[in-house]
Amino acid sequence: GHNLLIAHAMAWHTYDRRYRSHQQGMVSFSIQSDWAEAANPYFESHFTAAERFLQFEIAWLADPVFKNGDYPEGLRDYIVSKNRRGLSNSVLPEITDGENNW
Repeated sequence: GHNLLIAHAMAWHTYDRRYRSHQQGMVSFSIQSDWAEAANPYFESHFTAAERFLQFEIAWLADPVFKNGDYPEGLRDYIVSKNRRGLSNSVLPEITDGENNW
């Protein structure tokens, strides 16, 4: 995902600098994902699970592009929590200032 975001940003900026003025074209970004709803909306745990699923499915690609230039805080917190409990050793990459300026 991280490399996908960087590659798309590089392609967009390359097109914008070199070709847009001549071709008047557009470059889009499409995110395919599944959707989740709470199985029982009256249980907080169901709502939380559905929200976490959407963070992993959509927000981890959408937030850096359309929202704030970084991965969702809830996603980072969840990964850190799993690591602290010894349940994972995953790392969500940091988006550098240089990458964010793409």
